Amino acid sequence: MVVGQDMPALTAERLMENEIMTDKPTLVMKQAPDAVHEWMHRCKADIDCLFYEGYAAEHPELLGAMIQACAVDQLGMHTYGRGDDVSRSLESVSNQVSGLGNAVSCELADGFAGLRSDVQGVSDTINGCS
Repeated sequence: MVVGQDMPALTAERLMENEIMTDKPTLVMKQAPDAVHEWMHRCKADIDCLFYEGYAAEHPELLGAMIQACAVDQLGMHTYGRGDDVSRSLESVSNQVSGLGNAVSCELADGFAGLRSDVQGVSDTINGCS
């Protein structure tokens, strides 16, 4: 089998024709089996080309390892740079919480200053009555 003749490539047009492009979870769910199918055929063809026809069938562990490598590579492509996004989001949340903490501290300080003044007034009144 020649890769590409019996198996159409994954393209945006093919995905749209199959109405897979409805939302990201649906896209991933429906695209994954197609991707693995394509990887399997390509890896089999590569193994057989490197060694001899039928080598991949005789060594399914090699075929499985190559498919896993494809999956890890795919994961790496999808997650590359995501840590920076998470880091920026956490920094933003941290700044907002710090700002909120400062505002609450100021409000509490002002409230305690007012309370201290009220307590002092009551104390002065009590001392003046005695």
